[in-house]
Amino acid sequence: MTQCSYIFWGSSSKQCEEPALDGDKSLCIFHDKEAWKTHADEIRNKVNKKLEQGDYHFEGYHFPEIELFHERIFEKLVNFNKATFLEDVDFVGAQFTKGVGFVCAQFSKRAYFTDAQLSELADFSGAIFSDRAFFAGARLEEADFANTQFTKGAYFWGAKFSGNASFLGTESSIMDFGLAVFNGQADFDVSYGYNTLFWEGNFDSRGDNTRFWQGDFNKAVFEKKASFSDAYLDASFVSATLNDSNLRDTRWPKNNILYDERNADTLKNGLDKIEKYRNAVRTYFFIKTRLRAEGDYKNESDFFYRERRAEMKLLKARLMFKSNNSEDEEKANDYCDQKGKKTCLFDWFFLSLAWLICGFGEKVMYILGTFIFTWISFAIIFFFSVRPSHQTVLLAFIDCLYISIGALSGLGYEQKALSFEISESGHWLIQTEALIGIALISLFLVVFVRKMSRQ
Repeated sequence: MTQCSYIFWGSSSKQCEEPALDGDKSLCIFHDKEAWKTHADEIRNKVNKKLEQGDYHFEGYHFPEIELFHERIFEKLVNFNKATFLEDVDFVGAQFTKGVGFVCAQFSKRAYFTDAQLSELADFSGAIFSDRAFFAGARLEEADFANTQFTKGAYFWGAKFSGNASFLGTESSIMDFGLAVFNGQADFDVSYGYNTLFWEGNFDSRGDNTRFWQGDFNKAVFEKKASFSDAYLDASFVSATLNDSNLRDTRWPKNNILYDERNADTLKNGLDKIEKYRNAVRTYFFIKTRLRAEGDYKNESDFFYRERRAEMKLLKARLMFKSNNSEDEEKANDYCDQKGKKTCLFDWFFLSLAWLICGFGEKVMYILGTFIFTWISFAIIFFFSVRPSHQTVLLAFIDCLYISIGALSGLGYEQKALSFEISESGHWLIQTEALIGIALISLFLVVFVRKMSRQ
């Protein structure tokens, strides 16, 4: 009988001792990728026998649907490297006491590791999960998910990582770490996570060069240093705690507009829209505070601006929201810190004014735009209020522009240069414009100096 030709990984000579299949086959029922279709029961029986004998070497095996791993205790090192699980696989409650390897393993359907205990090293590096992977409540000591692919999402809800965890180069559509606890360092270098959730997580992390699209760090606690150097963060940090973080050199979405705000912009008026804007305000405040603590004043000013813009949108959404349900109205007030509609209207008006005039004290060009707008506006007012009727339109308007720029800049004007006398009401307009000019020039100097000092 011919021996299986499969050569074990990392060895040039160690060959599988199982007999090859009859016919032209050179592989055994475990390593032949088609054998499970006709030998499923035989594979199950042989796997069960190996488990009873304490033989946990399953490298390169192709497993049909199998129920032998549920709550099983593996007392020695387990090897599932390069194994293929063709149906749902159930490791719920299983205990790997001496470590386990799933290196380059393939999970064709759902993988369940719920409440499993993986002691020592659990190595999933290079594994491919074609369907959802569930690690909720799992206990992992040292975990390596480097270059692992979670095609339809990985769920680590309530999982506990007692040692270090590596997600270097991991790709996932959804990564849910809600309530997860990382006692060691979590390394997300060069990871790609879309919809990454760390809701109420507790960990020491490193996310350098990582991309978190629509990441959710709400109520997460980073007990030690969290590093996101050169990471791409499009995330929510509502009520998060970063005791010693590094957000310097982090890359943010275009114009620093994060997902919560962008999502709220697309929603119709309602509680969801108000809640999203509220989350955006809190996230921007959180990031702004951390950047200020790290001395990154340039980016801090950008997120202060985004915080105020999101607050403006929040107040507007509250004003537009109408409901006959008192509970919905109360929720809307909660999202706006118990502000009633009158207070929201008052705050929205003054925030809008601050935005238009000076970009909340962060945009020098806004002040220049306001200066030009004021100059031309007062020139038009002068034109219609003080121009003698016998003057030509063009000459009169040029004179009005001259008066307006002189009043606004504080440089004044010469009466001799004008083709008409200014009335008493005109002098009052000039004094009013002069006061506005003093305020705008002072504001420009303050904002300009502050912006330069932050560079």
